[in-house]
Amino acid sequence: MSPDKPNETILFVDDEPNVLSGIRRQLHKTFHVVTAEGPHKALEVIKESTTPFAIIVADMRMPQINGVELLKQVATLTPNTVRMMLTGNADQQTAIDAINLGNIFRFLNKPCSPEQLTQAIEAGIKQYRLVTAERELLEKTLRGSIRILTEILSIADPESFGRSEKIRHKIKLMLPKMQLDKPWELDLAAMLAPLGTVTIPRDLIIKQANDESLLANERQVIDSAPEIAHRLIQNIPRLGEVSQIVLYQKKYYDGSGFPANDVKGDDIPLGARVLRILVDVIELEENNHPVNDVVAIMRRKPHLYDPHLLDLALGTLAETQVTVRKKINIYDLRVGMIIADDVCMSNGALLIRSGQIISNTIKERLTNYYFSGRITDHIIVLTTEELSADQPAENQSSTTTSDSDSQTPKLSSQLISDDGYIS
Repeated sequence: MSPDKPNETILFVDDEPNVLSGIRRQLHKTFHVVTAEGPHKALEVIKESTTPFAIIVADMRMPQINGVELLKQVATLTPNTVRMMLTGNADQQTAIDAINLGNIFRFLNKPCSPEQLTQAIEAGIKQYRLVTAERELLEKTLRGSIRILTEILSIADPESFGRSEKIRHKIKLMLPKMQLDKPWELDLAAMLAPLGTVTIPRDLIIKQANDESLLANERQVIDSAPEIAHRLIQNIPRLGEVSQIVLYQKKYYDGSGFPANDVKGDDIPLGARVLRILVDVIELEENNHPVNDVVAIMRRKPHLYDPHLLDLALGTLAETQVTVRKKINIYDLRVGMIIADDVCMSNGALLIRSGQIISNTIKERLTNYYFSGRITDHIIVLTTEELSADQPAENQSSTTTSDSDSQTPKLSSQLISDDGYIS
């Protein structure tokens, strides 16, 4: 095996076993090659593979599903896979269909020399790496940057940004069942959804969080938050879809809600439909409704939600992993734990919202506030870890990550403490 052999795997599809055997003999020392006899077998292999193929090379003339149709389906199943066609049917219409419908990267004629095929595959691997590198930049670098931004903003508005962490947790449970092409967009939208609240007076946020009645002009200010966030996010390249999700996060499936326009049903961005459902789920949980009540209440209002997404969201409630509430020392906090109860300062001002996942930033923040004497040395967290002898469960009870059993105290409207620190 060559030490320079690429890590990427190439799938060859043909209905002639002899052709596939020849390809394996020619290329197995240079590339990781997988073969599939016919289009149906190819689709099975693609769906069962734990990682997407870098390149798929398909014959044109195959029974039941031709090469163009197969590559169209591949584009839907694994959109980043580079698609090529290797065929003896080299008429002009076949080439046109392959390019326009199959969106192929290379069109190769049989017989194709090993040198030509190798060059095409090497070019395809370069293209695949370009595509996946861009995706990695978006998914990891951009997400990391936004993560830092939202953690900083949570200092100013722990209520709104703490709730977004609960939403993100539930989204992670739903994603495996949703088969989204760009799941990172929904995750980013959940992180950025509260962005508009930084422009809203703190006392209005507190009134809304405590379910106090709002005047008409106050309600208008609150409702404007998604549009403000939408405008801010539009300034970030390649986040157009994310900005649309954030804009429509308060829109119900029947068209009611914000923004007040004719958009309804499946015309609402899918991510926004998910956020709308999860916000209402979490609000019911924070009002101490048990899981059965949450399900019953939301199913009584089917016109407000996408029925398929509602089933997925409510299904996650039954699947949430059982956790225990621990009262642990500040120094024992670990990244990934979940704040079970609001962390408030000695003057009652909210510091960290319940439901937030412990990150390095939050851990440092809690440590600094403890050192300065503004909070106690113990925090209540949710964790799935086994209890140790020196870390008893709080009240020896268990709960789920939905936090439906935890109490949500009224929030203090005090943002700046007496000693001038941001609370």
